[in-house]
Amino acid sequence: MSDITTAVAELADEYGILAGGVRLLPKPVLKSKKIKRRHITPGVEFRANDLNRSRMQQILERLATSKRFSLITFNGSPILDQRSPHSIEDNEGSKERTRKSHRSPKLFGHKATAVIRWMGKEGWSSKQARAAIKRAGIDLADATVSTQLAAGKTGQRGDPASLTMDQENQLYDSIADLL
Repeated sequence: MSDITTAVAELADEYGILAGGVRLLPKPVLKSKKIKRRHITPGVEFRANDLNRSRMQQILERLATSKRFSLITFNGSPILDQRSPHSIEDNEGSKERTRKSHRSPKLFGHKATAVIRWMGKEGWSSKQARAAIKRAGIDLADATVSTQLAAGKTGQRGDPASLTMDQENQLYDSIADLL
C-alpha cells in the first residue's frame, strides 16, 4: 500500500468515517498527514476502506475472544454483539453475577395476569381482583390489574386462565368478605 492510502485510512479510522469522507476534512488536518485533496482518488479511497475493513476484522476477531463480546456472523458479515448488560463479570472473571430477570408471578400454575383476565371475564370488580391477588401474596401494579381485568372482559391480551372449579372456589373464598 502506498503512503497516501495508509494516511487516508488512518485519518478515516481516527475520525470514524469512510475514506471518501477524508476529502471533506479541514485542510490543516489533511496537511498534518501530508495529504492533498487531489491525491485522494477513488482508487485510494477504495484501498483505504479495504485497509480499514481488514483492521476492523482484526479488532472484531480480538473482541470475539473477549468475555464481554461475541462475534456473530450473519451472511458472511461480522457483527459485534455486546453480551447482555444483565451479566456482570468480576475483574478476575472468575464469578459471574446475574441480575434477576422479571418473571411473571404464578397463581394456580397460571400467570397471574391470565387469572386476572379470568376474573374480568367473570365480571369481578377491580377492588375484588386486587384483594384476591394481594391475599395470594402477589404484588402487581394497580394499572396491571385494571388493564388485565378490562382485557378479560373484551377478550384481548391473551386467553384467560382455565381454572378448575376448586380453584375458582378458592378465589371466591378469598374475597368472601367483599361480596
